[in-house]
Amino acid sequence: MAPSAVPINDSITDYVVQKKDTLGLPPNSRARLEKAGVDLSNGYPYRPAKPLYLQDVYNIRNVDREHREAGAHADPAKKSLFSAAKEVNDLTVHIGTEIVGLQLKDLNDTQRDELAFLIAERSVVFFRDQDLSPQEQKALGEYYGEVEVHVCDDSLLLTPSSFADTTPATSATGPWR
Repeated sequence: MAPSAVPINDSITDYVVQKKDTLGLPPNSRARLEKAGVDLSNGYPYRPAKPLYLQDVYNIRNVDREHREAGAHADPAKKSLFSAAKEVNDLTVHIGTEIVGLQLKDLNDTQRDELAFLIAERSVVFFRDQDLSPQEQKALGEYYGEVEVHVCDDSLLLTPSSFADTTPATSATGPWR
């Protein structure tokens, strides 16, 4: 019987079919997904099959892609983004900003560019109490570039061709991620 899962990339022929989730979703998550029209009758709807070999993981991203630097087009004062918020709080002198009273799904392109600039400056930006469906979250991510499924798992098998110039850096605690 052929596996029913679909690999992340069509070039991957050897993969592990993910086990079905046995844990229920937290009530808030379930409500958010159902509100967005996600069918949960058979469990969480999509979990791609994991590549079996490490070189397949590297080959997923081994193609040139167009890059657009959203923050390069932004107003350094971020007037459009900050004027739409109720509050803007810098959490420390150098890192972290909380933006209160602004829904990410309502940002226009100018505000999205300014958000990219702010993230480049402050590294971490918090938005609390977001009413953001999975589809809207994906659309926001796609504004900044290609959304991808990350496949990084210690159970991937290494083959001799995996050790070419693609061996990941390691630290004292294990593989760098």
